[in-house]
Amino acid sequence: MTRPIVPSRIRKVFDGRVFSVTVESITLPHGDHLEAEIIRHPGSVVLVPVTDRGEIVLVRQYRPAIGRWAWELPAGSLKRGEAPDFSGQQSLGACPKCGSRVFEHGVAYVCEKSAGAVPGCDFRSGKIILQQPIERAQMEKLLATGRTDLLTRFISRKGRPFKAYLVKTPGGKVGFEFMARTPKPGTAERRSAPAVRRPSAGVTPAPKPKQRAKPPAKRTRRALGNF
Repeated sequence: MTRPIVPSRIRKVFDGRVFSVTVESITLPHGDHLEAEIIRHPGSVVLVPVTDRGEIVLVRQYRPAIGRWAWELPAGSLKRGEAPDFSGQQSLGACPKCGSRVFEHGVAYVCEKSAGAVPGCDFRSGKIILQQPIERAQMEKLLATGRTDLLTRFISRKGRPFKAYLVKTPGGKVGFEFMARTPKPGTAERRSAPAVRRPSAGVTPAPKPKQRAKPPAKRTRRALGNF
């Protein structure tokens, strides 16, 4: 089975009442780069009503896009704030805040209780965080074990690349966990070595104080909030 292509960057260029438009940077399997302009819609449904006599019912509506009235099948769109139907999806795992199920919804992973008209939970984590695509398998691992694999393609707001794990924080949010930095060879020695002074004639040099061993560097965590 071919794995889905995850965009390396998503920019929203239009956000309207009915739909939004994003520009997504995609690298194809053979190496070509593509800037795809995509219309994002909250979802809709089309009905095919059939009478007892086998007739299909159509409705007549005015469509500004074509400047005239048209016969068409009855349809409806998902309104903003209306709860989506997750019945056809497989859950990624339990919400770290309330324990409900987490699903894919648009460009994010969301708690099923966060997508209704009256949200009961606010857990949401983007499929792309600081230009790093977060694949479904990584979010499943985060929800199951509390931490993803080491992700290597984050870009800070200052344009600097960095590596980090995504972790669940005690408050149920998603945060960063950074690897301990390895000092460059010779850096620790130069910093810890004191200046050497030659004693004056007839003066006994004082004994050197013992240096305390530094504890091993620890991984640090920082909460992200909702992306």
